[in-house]
Amino acid sequence: MKKTIVPVMILPIAFGYLMAEEIEPFAQVKHLLTQVEQSAPEEDQEDVAYFILRSRWKDSPAFTLLQNTVSQDWENILENVKEIAPSEFHQGILFRSFNILPPKDAHQYLNKLATLSLDKAISNYMFEWCIGFYEIDTHHALARNYNDPAVVEILQKAKIISSNNEKAIWNYNQMLSGTINEKITEPHPNISFELLKKNIIPIATGIVFIGVVAAFIRKIRRGRSR
Repeated sequence: MKKTIVPVMILPIAFGYLMAEEIEPFAQVKHLLTQVEQSAPEEDQEDVAYFILRSRWKDSPAFTLLQNTVSQDWENILENVKEIAPSEFHQGILFRSFNILPPKDAHQYLNKLATLSLDKAISNYMFEWCIGFYEIDTHHALARNYNDPAVVEILQKAKIISSNNEKAIWNYNQMLSGTINEKITEPHPNISFELLKKNIIPIATGIVFIGVVAAFIRKIRRGRSR
């Protein structure tokens, strides 16, 4: 009798699990985003600008798992980003995890991200932040491949998105002209939050997007003060 009952008992459990996966296909990604957010110090969780720029959650095990998940299904995740990451805290985490993608996929991701920004699906300053930290995480992969048509398309869209941000436009033009590529010699050092706040751009060490990230802070604070 037991031999016939056990399979019957297991079937509803398995069916329920499959149904849950069908109803909530991004449950794992959402769970990991929450875990990463909670791994940050409490003071960082009070302000989205500090939370993103300090990125003290980037070395958490949950973020590593998130990167692995994103690398396997990034197109589907990006297409459903508003459902998966409605808050800017979670968007900041999610988009930073995309920087693990290989160049070809990364170019497609950044191009689609630019389109999302142009369509107002994500904020312009969030896109600027993504470009800036993509360059930091990859040692200026866009600047080093400035003559790649895919990179040119991304940066041309970026200029439209950042049309009101003179410092960002200057950075993009420097990248498109190959000027930044000529200055890149050694991998960048670790960037401190104090350096980001002061809006310093030490070109000699290859850090060219601090101005963009600083603009991100200013826009958020200006919006909060209204």
